[in-house]
Amino acid sequence: MTAPRVSVVIPCYNAAATLPRALASVAAQAVEGLELVLVDDNSQDGTPGILAAAEAGGAKVVRLPGRSGAAAARNAGVAAAGGTYVAFLDADDEWLPGKLAAQLALLEADPAMTFASCGCRFRGPAGEDWGLLYDGYAPASGRQAWRTLLAYNFVATPSVVARRAVLRDVGGFDRTLPIGEDQDLWLRLALAGPVGYVDKPLLVVHAQARSLSTEYQDRVLDIGLLLLRRHAWPNRRRLGPRGLAFVLGHRFTKLGRNAIAHRPWVGAGLLLAASLLGREPLTNLLYLAQSLPPGRWLKRVLRGQGLVASQAAR
Repeated sequence: MTAPRVSVVIPCYNAAATLPRALASVAAQAVEGLELVLVDDNSQDGTPGILAAAEAGGAKVVRLPGRSGAAAARNAGVAAAGGTYVAFLDADDEWLPGKLAAQLALLEADPAMTFASCGCRFRGPAGEDWGLLYDGYAPASGRQAWRTLLAYNFVATPSVVARRAVLRDVGGFDRTLPIGEDQDLWLRLALAGPVGYVDKPLLVVHAQARSLSTEYQDRVLDIGLLLLRRHAWPNRRRLGPRGLAFVLGHRFTKLGRNAIAHRPWVGAGLLLAASLLGREPLTNLLYLAQSLPPGRWLKRVLRGQGLVASQAAR
């Protein structure tokens, strides 16, 4: 039997409403040698029936005995995969025609390339177009892409096609991380070799009412700092002073703005540090002044005065 060219790994948890759309988007790819690997993460809805039908049609189905989470489910899919490449897709998202072919062309042109991603559009729960998912964050490619990925993420998990051998070598997704496990893996892959990027939106990510990023909001800061300790600090000499300042400035800005609502003084410290590193100092200081308790009080006062003035003018 000929080995598959690409294994498409789709973790599924209570995905009966969206999984058929994801499967149809895989079927629309004009690429030969596809293997479908579906991982049921202990679904309790109609997902098992859809998976049984897919299995009867030739797909591999991995059934996990209990809820394990996305990282463990993807790792189980990679372990069952037989393709030279592994392409990730989430059960609630969809690829656009031509996605796989464009990325495979990059990977096959450069045997050292560890993975390729692409642009993607973001849609709301009602199907409204919210624009590009990482709008404002310039993507990077080549051997130095790890530097940009340290500063900010521009890679959506369902956009990634990676070499299965390299995924095995770097250890796959870290299942101890409830969020950020994808960024952690992209960094390890980027440090292992060049990265490819197709600068076209060939993926649609559909927003969900409740996502892991909102469920674990209070841990975003801790995990963000953990990723810096894992990857920025060990590579500080390769980055050099300017490169390290670029990375820390970007990360501290995002983490600080995220933290300031629930850990205000930690968030304030990160924004001050980002400003001292040269990352948007005026914008960050203004954000800081408006977001801390005195600034919020002043905004309420000014809004109240504006309301009083407008009522008096009537």
